[in-house]
Amino acid sequence: MQGTTSISRAIEVTAIINSSIEEIFNYLTSAQLLARWLCRKAESNPVKGGDYALWLESKSEDNPDIYGQFLNVVENKSVQYVWVDTKRKFNSLVTAVLNQKPDGIRVDLYHTGLPFDKSYDELYYSYAEFWKNGFDKLIDHLSA
Repeated sequence: MQGTTSISRAIEVTAIINSSIEEIFNYLTSAQLLARWLCRKAESNPVKGGDYALWLESKSEDNPDIYGQFLNVVENKSVQYVWVDTKRKFNSLVTAVLNQKPDGIRVDLYHTGLPFDKSYDELYYSYAEFWKNGFDKLIDHLSA
């Protein structure tokens, strides 16, 4: 029996947000709301098999920086999608899970499938900063 083994690394971001679970879920899935905290522009069809696209730096309205497809959407619970980085020609997986806690809604975001290879270190740290800054903006926006 032959097989292959690969090693990957992940980014995990956890936030406690003082808002309703419905509002946070909408901020994770709605194109209009994604554009308020995560990107310049977004398109989103948050159903299993639906497409999404994010414009972060790209000035071209035809070419998003990130796009992909929703793999799983459980309303007010979790969302999972393939993350295709058009600039770096790289695919990975993003999963966000929401849980009600006594002090707010806990959001756990996992960005997995990132190569464990020095040539991808810049990408890894760039994504880690992207998600941290994004969640800081989301918390600030929902706390205002």
